[in-house]
Amino acid sequence: GAVVGAVAGNAVERMSTREDAVEILVQLRNGERRAIVQAKAGETLSAGDPVILVTTGGKVRVTRAPSSAAPAAKG
Repeated sequence: GAVVGAVAGNAVERMSTREDAVEILVQLRNGERRAIVQAKAGETLSAGDPVILVTTGGKVRVTRAPSSAAPAAKG
């Protein structure tokens, strides 16, 4: 997928804790769009960046695609 846009959220509440978070809109190769809310990390993403969705324990996280990954379709 590719990052369509990212909007900083005020906070996400999980198990009585609050974290700074971002909402990232990702467009998949098939044209489907998904909004992912995740804790802020050191990684900065910009519109058009190729990304991958990593699923662990039922949670989805967006991260920059490795340079060896095929470029994502943009729409």
